[in-house]
Amino acid sequence: MPGTETFATAGVWRKSEEFGTCFSMVMTESTESEAEGVHSRMPVLLNPADYTSWVSGSPEEAKALCNPWSGAVTIEATDQLWARC
Repeated sequence: MPGTETFATAGVWRKSEEFGTCFSMVMTESTESEAEGVHSRMPVLLNPADYTSWVSGSPEEAKALCNPWSGAVTIEATDQLWARC
């Protein structure tokens, strides 16, 4: 997010006997921004004012936050793969 050093994405996690702590970022369709040129979906980005609702609210409140981001985004591409081969 332009002008900020850190930001939060929506995620879920659970403990697994087989893998330990497992997590996933919650995704939504891309906005009409730079993100759309990279992929058809993007992480759900949370406004700081929504952090408490995401962490402590009801499932319905959290689901209501799962929308494409309406603000500006900046994409910094790297040549590093995100998956182990």
